[in-house]
Amino acid sequence: MKKTTGCFRIRFLVFSAILVFTCLTMSKAVHAGKKGTKGNEKKDEQPIADTTRGDEKPEYLVHDGKLIIKAGGKQETVALPGKVRSYLVLGDRLYVLLEGQGIGVMDLKDPQNPVLIDVKRPPLGNVIGMFVADSRVWMRIRSLSAIPIGNQVTSPAVINLQHTNVSRPSSQVKAQTSGKEIKRKGLPAEQRGQGGKPLPKNIKVVNRFPGRVKLNIGSLDGVKVGDRFVAFGSVTRKMQGDSVKFKGHELAAILTVAAVSPKSCLAELGRGDRVSTKDVIRPARKEDRGSRIFPRKLVDLGEFRTAIRPLLKIGKPLGFGILAEIAATWWGNGYFLDLRIDPLGFGYTKDGNPFSSCFLVQGGYDTRAFSVGLGIGVGGVNGDLGELLVGEGVKSDSSGNSQSWHDRTVAAFALSQHVRLGARDGLNMVVTNTLMYYKSKNDSGSKDSGFVYGGTSGRINIPLPGRTDLFLSGGGGLVGYWFAEFGVFTWITGNGDIGSLGLSASAGGAGIWGTQKRVTQYGFDQRTVDVVGPMVSFGLAYRFGI
Repeated sequence: MKKTTGCFRIRFLVFSAILVFTCLTMSKAVHAGKKGTKGNEKKDEQPIADTTRGDEKPEYLVHDGKLIIKAGGKQETVALPGKVRSYLVLGDRLYVLLEGQGIGVMDLKDPQNPVLIDVKRPPLGNVIGMFVADSRVWMRIRSLSAIPIGNQVTSPAVINLQHTNVSRPSSQVKAQTSGKEIKRKGLPAEQRGQGGKPLPKNIKVVNRFPGRVKLNIGSLDGVKVGDRFVAFGSVTRKMQGDSVKFKGHELAAILTVAAVSPKSCLAELGRGDRVSTKDVIRPARKEDRGSRIFPRKLVDLGEFRTAIRPLLKIGKPLGFGILAEIAATWWGNGYFLDLRIDPLGFGYTKDGNPFSSCFLVQGGYDTRAFSVGLGIGVGGVNGDLGELLVGEGVKSDSSGNSQSWHDRTVAAFALSQHVRLGARDGLNMVVTNTLMYYKSKNDSGSKDSGFVYGGTSGRINIPLPGRTDLFLSGGGGLVGYWFAEFGVFTWITGNGDIGSLGLSASAGGAGIWGTQKRVTQYGFDQRTVDVVGPMVSFGLAYRFGI
């Protein structure tokens, strides 16, 4: 028993030693494996060097008005639209102060290749620096302003960037403004454009078109659609007879910008306005307004006008007719000359063909508010005045009676009276009266002479906004016609000055009538032939210069 027990003890001790050695060996192996794993993780986490661009963080410098980027032992110049005075980096944006232009905003997604994405310009004044407040970049602006003496002067401490939703910068600024929102008055209206930006002093008319002019300023100067300007033309006025002359400038036109490009703009002229390339152009004030009711008078201007009124006869027999008006007018400095055929009408029916006409030459005194004049001419009257213009070729029937009817029109000397009340291209009323002079023999053989009423034509013009008018016109008389119409007239090109083209359309009623004579063995018979019915009209007007 003792030997057996001793051997067991010896075996137990050997086994235990082997077990302890095995455990220690495995522990070291596991520990070594963990260390190796950790070493590999650190190696994988190390950043991979950019062999193409270098690891160095780019450095931005300003030298001689240029933005320079230094990185990897190299330096590159960034192309910008102006001289750089300073820069500021905030987040992924690089802000550069460009002389005379504002703040350039650059994207830094690729720090070594910044991209210009916008240029922020100040509402007014000049940018002299930048600062960061409330995680925003702010412009530091220097500006001048002028106000009338006696008004309270207030000016803001900070102006927000355009096109950016920026909050108020800091509590310091709030304290300066006393917690109130202060609006900058900026420059006077005659010195600023859009956003208060100062306008150039040498504004000029570079080209003229019918009703429009081209100016040498555009959106880069702060001009926008709807801005208004005034044109002043040089004038010479006689004072105290011919002994004293006054030379100066007077208001010639109101210009409203209708289209804008970066360096120029197109401006529309108002009614009665005319602009020269030598005129002085200035921004308009609030009180500078044109008038469509009483516009300025244009001189050295001609007009050709015509209107054609076709009509259909109501009743029997069937028939139709045309009543037309043709006129050519010249307006000088204080006078007018007018040539017109009014009316010029003819009708057609199987019973006869009535005809009506009156040719007049008129002239007189013309002002902005009215014109008055006289005229002479020849008219055709349907009635017993002087010598009858009777057709030949009378045929008699088997009994010897004349059965043919002959149209009769009397040619007579005409005098006219003309008056216009109101401005030519504004609210006005125009009336023309025609008188016919005749000679005839009475039953005793003596000659009688005198004037008879020939007819009247009139027109009332009512201006609408823009270049459109409503009009009411009508007339008639012994000349052998009548008409009444309501219509619309508009200048489709121009504003009523040289090169303007206008169209009119109207609707109403009209008539053309004449007398006929039939001679029989018992004397003669008379009857009236007319073409009366509804009509529509189409008119054309064109203005020209010499």
